[in-house]
Order: sequence, then C-alpha cells, then structure tokens
Amino acid sequence: MNDITTNEEKWRGNKRSEKSLSVLTSFISNNQLVDIGFEARPWTWCNNWGQERDVKGRLDRILSNKEWRAKHRKAKCNHIQNEALDH
Repeated sequence: MNDITTNEEKWRGNKRSEKSLSVLTSFISNNQLVDIGFEARPWTWCNNWGQERDVKGRLDRILSNKEWRAKHRKAKCNHIQNEALDH
C-alpha cells in the first residue's frame, strides 16, 4: 500500500486530509500491526522534480505483528539511497 500514515511522513506538496490516510492506518490498526521503524533518511520515494519542487514521502515500511516483533527485536529497516524511480 504505497502510502503515508501521517503528514509528517511527507515533505513538501499539499497536505493530505486525515480521512485520505485512513485506509492504511485502519489496515494497520485492524490487523494489530506495528511499524518496526527505520534507519537512515526518512523518505523512500521522491518525485525527482528538482530541488525546491521535490516532493518526498515514506511510502515503504515493514509491518509485523507484536509477537514477531517481540521475537525479532534486532530486526530493522534501512532506507537505502535509490538511483532510479521504483514507484
């Protein structure tokens, strides 16, 4: 579900309404999932329109249930630098 969960996961561009974010946030909540977080830069997507016009967002994440997370406390998501568009 390439989407953000809050406007804090988006840099530049128009703010999204809370209602427009509800599909992903409801999915996470209804399935009792947790976001394991990330390391490195905060965004995983950029429109590449050029410096001041770039819109960036955290579209990729790793979700797990609480039991898996408890067993795999050292698991982490590392946002890597991409050289080409992948979305």
